[in-house]
This record gives sequence, C-alpha cells and structure tokens, in this order.
Amino acid sequence: VLSDDGKRFLEISTDNDSITIQNEKKSKIELVGDTINISCGTLNVKVNNDINIESSSMSRKVDKIKSEVSEDTENIDKLSIKGNEFKGDYNTQELKGSSYKNKTSKFVVDSPISGFTKTLTANTFSIWSNASLR
Repeated sequence: VLSDDGKRFLEISTDNDSITIQNEKKSKIELVGDTINISCGTLNVKVNNDINIESSSMSRKVDKIKSEVSEDTENIDKLSIKGNEFKGDYNTQELKGSSYKNKTSKFVVDSPISGFTKTLTANTFSIWSNASLR
C-alpha cells in the first residue's frame, strides 16, 4: 500500500490478484482478476478516433440518455421497446417490411393527402368527419 495519511492510496494485492487506486473524494479504479471496476462522481472519456466494444452482452441502467450524432446505423435482429410514451419528429420517414400490425384503441392520421395503393381490406371501413379524441 502506498498512501498519504489514508486520503489517497494505491494498493497492490497478490493474494486477491488486485490493484486499487483511490483518491480523497473516493474516486476509485479497481482491477480484480479479469474485472475492472470504476467508481466516481463523473466519468469523462475523450477519444480522438474510435471506440470499439465487443462483448457477448451489455447492460445499462441509467435515468436519462442524451445523444447528439450526425448518423446512427443499427443492424438489429430483434428489437423490443416498452414504455409509456414514444414520440418522433422527422422530415422524412420510411418503413419497409413484409408485415405491419398496429393494435390501438384509437388511430388518428392528420394528413392533407392520404392514399392506399393496391388492395385495402377491412371488416368495416367508413369515411366521415373527424372523430373526436375524447
């Protein structure tokens, strides 16, 4: 152990296969076996080129995520989203697929021009003035 009156220390343990560094504010880096633990108030990472992560699984638990990106490309085999509210605001949207299902208690479209190509089927289909959103 290297320490200055216990406020800051560096500890190397052969028995635990560990190295621990901690400062007075309790920011800590622990290397224990093949695990690295980081504890701190704020973690800033600045990388000039690339960040590459490769893992069999990844978990995250956060209160809020904010991203600012110029392009985001995702290749996902299966995507499940669950929540209380979902909003999107885009100039252009395009969805492609072999099947589309939507189950909702109310479906409202506000569009100056709406159209269907090919065949439209329904148990019932009515056109009338705007439905109330009560």
